[in-house]
Amino acid sequence: GVSTATPTTVDTNGLFVVCAVPGLVNKQQPEVRVCLEHYGTTECSNEQSLFLYAALSVSPSLGPDTGGTLINVTLNGFYAPNEASCAGSGCVYCRLRRTIDGVETKTISPLVEFAGSSLVCRAPLLVVTGLITFSFSITGDPEGDPPQTLCGDTDYLYYTPPTGVTLGPSLGPITGGTVVTLTGMNLLDTGTSGGGQAVCRFGTNDVLATLSGCSGGFC
Repeated sequence: GVSTATPTTVDTNGLFVVCAVPGLVNKQQPEVRVCLEHYGTTECSNEQSLFLYAALSVSPSLGPDTGGTLINVTLNGFYAPNEASCAGSGCVYCRLRRTIDGVETKTISPLVEFAGSSLVCRAPLLVVTGLITFSFSITGDPEGDPPQTLCGDTDYLYYTPPTGVTLGPSLGPITGGTVVTLTGMNLLDTGTSGGGQAVCRFGTNDVLATLSGCSGGFC
């Protein structure tokens, strides 16, 4: 194995020492044992510590409050137990946390797929209507609070899908230029297009839309 020494700071009462955590040398073996060496004597912890860190992003970063969206999470420096050690019970979970009126609640979503530096989770159903931002994290302990293997957070946005959408007129010349008026409910600009705006799609052609409130707009 490989050992790395770091300086320590001793508590004034001699009850504990503080060690600076070094960088992980072998990312394929993140479980390490912490030992204290003092005047030629070495004492090691009975349990291994787990290095687990990641800068993560999600795609898509938003989805309907009905749930079911497959969220692809890209990870950096992430280690997950292999299938044998998981024994088919699932070792990695996706945790969605939300805070409403100062009260935090959490929803656990089992892992759908894990492949190298990415994983897939399925967004759960959101009971609350409207547009709410979630904090997204990875945890190896589904019920732990706080998560014992928290890697990082990013935002996932829930929105209420549009309903009752109609448009008019329903036809126009092939030269284009017709202004199409949209009416419906929950016509909220979620910024899903590359330009960060809602779009109208005519066949394979996208046209930027202008929304006025949540019940109307035009293309």
